[in-house]
Formats: sequence, C-alpha cells, structure tokens
Amino acid sequence: MYDLKKRMRLATLWFAVKVFAFGGAYYCVLELLWRGRTHWTMLLMGGTAVTILYFIFCDRLHMPMLLKCFVCAALVTAAEFICGCIVNLWLGWDVWDYSDRRFNLLGQICPLFSLFWGLLSIPGAYISRILHKLHDITVMKEIGKYEKRADT
Repeated sequence: MYDLKKRMRLATLWFAVKVFAFGGAYYCVLELLWRGRTHWTMLLMGGTAVTILYFIFCDRLHMPMLLKCFVCAALVTAAEFICGCIVNLWLGWDVWDYSDRRFNLLGQICPLFSLFWGLLSIPGAYISRILHKLHDITVMKEIGKYEKRADT
C-alpha cells in the first residue's frame, strides 16, 4: 500500500510540474500577444499562479464561476504585486510599469489588469477541469500498474 501512495504522490508531483510548465508558457504567450514581449520571470510567475489556481479550482470544481473569477483575479494580482515589487522595484529590471494606469499601486498592479485576470479565469477554469481529468487518468494508470504487479 505504501508503494501505491508513493507512486500516486509522485504522479501528482509530476503532473504539477507539467501544469507549472503549461501555465508559464500560457502566461508568456499572453504577454507576447498583448505587449509583444515578455521576460523569463513571467514564466516563473505564470507557472506559479496557474499551478496554485489549478489546485484551488480542482479542489472546488463546483465553485460558482463568478467566485472563481474573483479568486483568480485576487491571487494573480497578489502574485503580480509580489513579483513586481521584487523584479521591478527591488532589482530594477523594469519588466512592467502600470504607473500611467488609474488607481495603480506602486506601478505594479492596477484594477484594469485585475479585471483582465478575472476574465481570463473563465477559460482557465475549463482548462483546469480538463487537466484535472487528465490527472485522474494518470493516477488511475498508476493504480492499474500497482494492481497488476500485486496480482503476479
């Protein structure tokens, strides 16, 4: 039984790495389409944000969509603020600057982009559901492998 639990944890960890890579790439593509450029730190931030949202959305599959949009907007905005304070204000890399946007906070976040993150969570919630089903298939394969070995 321990071997099965270990294999399932490893399968979940490996799947989380894939979600992180997908999220980072997705975020960078969005930046390239929106601004025409991106930065390697956006791969890390996007991967982290999407992985966190994936596990939240999968834990709460039946959460109302409006609440998912709000949670996504809040978490990505918080991640963007933390990342912005580090890469833009502390390290001075000037990856982005929202100083020209109304109601910005230190030029790192603004309500307009929080709204965009909330709207982007709509396809993100559906993608999370698909990824969750793929994760379940992966775990079921691991259980099947374990059962075959146990039978022999």
